[in-house]
Amino acid sequence: MGFQNIVNFCTYPQSISILDAVYIRGDCYYAKKLYPISTSDHNSVLVIPKYTKKKRESGLKQKRKLEGDLSVESIRQMRSMIQSTD
Repeated sequence: MGFQNIVNFCTYPQSISILDAVYIRGDCYYAKKLYPISTSDHNSVLVIPKYTKKKRESGLKQKRKLEGDLSVESIRQMRSMIQSTD
């Protein structure tokens, strides 16, 4: 499905294994190991976005997808609902 685990370090020191995973699509983020929080026995994982100078300067924003049913019938229903509230 195009997802990959970005955690490539030990998150559970007692068994020297990766028990916590973060799956992302693409290569926009990286993971950093932090100390355990309070009395936890797992290391914390911080996910940080990868920004390049080119991406910051361009200021490109992702376009939002228009979601919903835009059929003629659904528009008619919406108009009738709006008119009934007046």
